Amino acid sequence: MRTHGRRVRYHCGMLKSPGSVPAPAPSPSLPWTNAAAVTAAILAALASIGALLSTRHTTEAMIDQIDASNGWSLYQAKSMKLNVLESKMEMMQAMSQPAVPDDAARVTRYKAEQAEIKVEAEANQGSGKDHRARAAKFAAGSTAAQISIALTAISLLIKRPWFWWLSLVGMCVSAGFIVLGSV
Repeated sequence: MRTHGRRVRYHCGMLKSPGSVPAPAPSPSLPWTNAAAVTAAILAALASIGALLSTRHTTEAMIDQIDASNGWSLYQAKSMKLNVLESKMEMMQAMSQPAVPDDAARVTRYKAEQAEIKVEAEANQGSGKDHRARAAKFAAGSTAAQISIALTAISLLIKRPWFWWLSLVGMCVSAGFIVLGSV
């Protein structure tokens, strides 16, 4: 440190007037505050993972529901075709007209197609229901993590470690919901 007139030059290049009050020394941190800060970071990661997975499963549920609705619309269209064809066959029989040989094969084909469509639509509905249930679990995990972040911040502001302990419980709840959503 060199003195040039009334100013003192420090090694970092800053100028300071002699006689000014030195900066207060940093207060020693409480032993649990560093762990609480790390907890907040972990909770933020849990919250973002939960939100990401919840959104993914909500999107998948909507896609499955749309596919199921499309399937049921196709099932209904096949049912209408089948009803028209059966009505035609009944009218031909009532009028003592010979049946068109192709009609019986078409009836069989329409019924087989309906059965396939029904199985697929029901599978899409079941998959959508599963995705909605998973999305709810992931959303609950994300919410628990966000509440725990708030508890951690409060504990650091008021310097009360028991709020931090509550946030650790919330972190376990959050992780539990995320694990439940994964299985």
